[in-house]
Amino acid sequence: MCGSYFFSFRVSGGAFDPEYLGFNLKLRAKYTRKKGDDILDKHGNRIGVVLESFGSFEPPQMVDDNLIASVELLMDRLESSKELLEEIRVFGSTFEIYVRFFSSDSTGERFPALLLHRLSRLGISLAVEFFPQQDQTRQSTEIREQ
Repeated sequence: MCGSYFFSFRVSGGAFDPEYLGFNLKLRAKYTRKKGDDILDKHGNRIGVVLESFGSFEPPQMVDDNLIASVELLMDRLESSKELLEEIRVFGSTFEIYVRFFSSDSTGERFPALLLHRLSRLGISLAVEFFPQQDQTRQSTEIREQ
């Protein structure tokens, strides 16, 4: 694969508890918001309340520079927790695998039909964004801030 990538598992909407979900899926949360929590400004003043839960989770393991193998490892983990995902979906949550590619050329990456079928069976969307290689430093900083 040319270039590099970052990816995460994202859950949004409804009133699920992101910490509970991350614990049960054994995934480390990168960024979470829980419905009903206070939104604070940089000085700690309450400026609102979170209307829907959100969680962005790191994949369980990255396989060298192989995005497909890494996503398949994540899918193994998610398929083993199918009932938990269904419980959360009932309350209006949606799921996605979010991928950011950084490349100055075509990545040459193909998502096999079987992997897309596995995503579909669990109701997980695939979101992919492409950025020029020179944007990687700026985008990496943004990802850490999320």
